[in-house]
Amino acid sequence: MHTRLKRFAQMHGVIRPPSRLLFEHIPKCAGSTISSYLRSCYPECNTFEIDGAQPRKSIESFLRSSESTRYGYSLIMGHGAHQLISFSHPETIGFTVLRDPVDRIISHYYFVLKSPRHYLHQEVVSRRMSLIDYATSNLSGELRNNYVTRFIGVDAAEAERNANESVTAVIDALRRYAVVGVTDRVSLAIEKLSKIANLPNDYSGERHNVNRGRVARDQIPQETKRLIEEVNFLDMRLYEWVRAGAP
Repeated sequence: MHTRLKRFAQMHGVIRPPSRLLFEHIPKCAGSTISSYLRSCYPECNTFEIDGAQPRKSIESFLRSSESTRYGYSLIMGHGAHQLISFSHPETIGFTVLRDPVDRIISHYYFVLKSPRHYLHQEVVSRRMSLIDYATSNLSGELRNNYVTRFIGVDAAEAERNANESVTAVIDALRRYAVVGVTDRVSLAIEKLSKIANLPNDYSGERHNVNRGRVARDQIPQETKRLIEEVNFLDMRLYEWVRAGAP
C-alpha cells in the first residue's frame, strides 16, 4: 500500500495503527535522523518528546503525569527516554541504536567543537583540548562508558567496579527492546522495526545533524583510538554483543 494511503487508513481505523513505541536517542548515534522519521509516523498530539535543553525537567514532568496521560502517548522519544519505559503503556515496545564507541567519541568531540551552544563547548575551546584530552577528561558522563551507565543508572566508577555485572544488567535491560540496531546498519534496523511496529517502510536515510567538520576515523592516531577503547571498555563489550545480534 502506498505510504500516504497507509497513513490515511491508519488515522481512520481502516488498518492497524502503529504500535506504541519508545525510542532511546543516544547522543551521536543517528538519533536526529531516526527521530525525524518517527515524527512522520505518529500524530504530534500523541507524541512525548524529551526536551533536549532541559531533559531532567522534561522527564520529571512525564513521571508526574497521571497514568491516563502517560498511557495516552503512542510515541515517546529523546535523550533519556529509557527511564520512562516502565511508566509508559505496558504495550510500548523499545527501540534504540548504538554506534561504535570509538567513532561516537570522535564524532562527539568534533560536534562539541563546532557547537557554541553545547554545554561542553566553552570548556573544550578555552582549554584547547585535543581529541585525546577530551576523550580522557571525564568532563561528562557521555564520554565514559555511557551506553552502560545510562541503561543501569549508575556512574562510570561504580559500573567499572562490577564490570561483568554491569554489562549483564544492560543486556537484560535491552532484552525489553524490540529492536536494538547499530548505526552502520541503521536502515536494516528501521526495516525490522517497521514490520514489528507497523510503520511505513519509507525511511529515506537522509542524515540530519551531520558533523561536517570532523576528522575521519582512519586519520586518527592508533594510540588515540586505543585510549578511547580503554576508557570505554564496558561500552566496547556491550557494542560487540549488540552488533552480533543486530539486524
